Amino acid sequence: MPEKTTLGLSLAVSPDGKQVAFTALTADEVGGIWVRPLSERAPRLIRGTENGRFPFWSPDGRSLGFFVGGKLVVVEVATGILQTLCEAPEGRGGTWGAEDVILFSPSTRDPLWSVSARGGKPVPVTKLSETDKQTSHRWPFFLPTEDVSSSWQLAAIEEGKGVFLSQPGGAKPRRLAGGVGLAQWVEPGGLLTVRNARLIFMPMDPESDQPPGAPVVVAEGLDNVGNAGPTAYAPFSASRGGVLAYREYDEASGRLAFRDRSGRPLDTALPAGSFVEFSLSPDGKRVVACATGGKTGEQNVWMLDLARNTLSRLSFGTGEEASPVFSPDGTQIAYGSDRHGKSDIFVRAASGVGSDELVWKSDENKWPDDWTKDGKALLVESQNPEARWTFGCCRSAATGNRCRS
Repeated sequence: MPEKTTLGLSLAVSPDGKQVAFTALTADEVGGIWVRPLSERAPRLIRGTENGRFPFWSPDGRSLGFFVGGKLVVVEVATGILQTLCEAPEGRGGTWGAEDVILFSPSTRDPLWSVSARGGKPVPVTKLSETDKQTSHRWPFFLPTEDVSSSWQLAAIEEGKGVFLSQPGGAKPRRLAGGVGLAQWVEPGGLLTVRNARLIFMPMDPESDQPPGAPVVVAEGLDNVGNAGPTAYAPFSASRGGVLAYREYDEASGRLAFRDRSGRPLDTALPAGSFVEFSLSPDGKRVVACATGGKTGEQNVWMLDLARNTLSRLSFGTGEEASPVFSPDGTQIAYGSDRHGKSDIFVRAASGVGSDELVWKSDENKWPDDWTKDGKALLVESQNPEARWTFGCCRSAATGNRCRS
């Protein structure tokens, strides 16, 4: 890593396995894309890639595609010459194939689109399945076939979740593997993907529905960034020749910090951890946050006592728990948990005493946003089968467990 920089979210190994591109933050918190030839020790920042995300290589390893400022952009690595290709408000992955064809996901609610790396009008190339209640196609990857433009794989999100093989011409995509997650095809024939913070190789025959062998664990303890977002992303990349790069979970890499109203950091020595989605108690003495549980990849709710500088786990459910929020009097915490499949709303005592209480269960994913001032109801954000976001009101079981949207 360059001096005084912090490793970012995404990385990509060049097709020939000789270079790795990765995102990193400088000391002044400006992001950028760096490239390191594996034959050298020092990486270099690519000009013009400030705050770029999710880099992917051209087949010849001379250029990179990435997302920045709501656009899909390509850059020549040697010269830093940039070209903006098209709109991509919330890019979720791209892949660069033969004849300069780029497949990409422009947002969190889109199918895959195609555009020429030389410029032109983008066109949609997949269609979200209404039958499977799909809400997104993302993280595409060209398969290394003789005609690289003829087939690709993608991760589909929501009910019809999984990794699919798709081809142009309108044929229905074929499921290669269940579950949600970025996957990459590697030789001698299979998928690399992440399950529960483990990097797994799944032998696969694109022409058959029967896997030729059992999955093999390649590495453990990967950083499980897909839990907190971006959904289904996994920090690994492999070249066609077998060079693999991945980001390990590092508990000390994250730390909550306080700043005053002018933005100056306050001198507070807080425990390290991979914290996301936190809420400050009304009296300012505690913080409730979600943290990924190391090598298990599970995300649970934790309580940080600022006066004692202690960290304790509040929830012990399996899967992902998210969006914890304090009640107005600081005695209760509401959060979402997908332990039953969909994310439902639970409430538990902030003291940690007793078990949690299920207050809203339905066929939609839901997360709490806030409490009403009297603490008797919750404002809940939910996603319906048509991939639309709605808000509802949920009361605790003590007041009748009445929920409406």
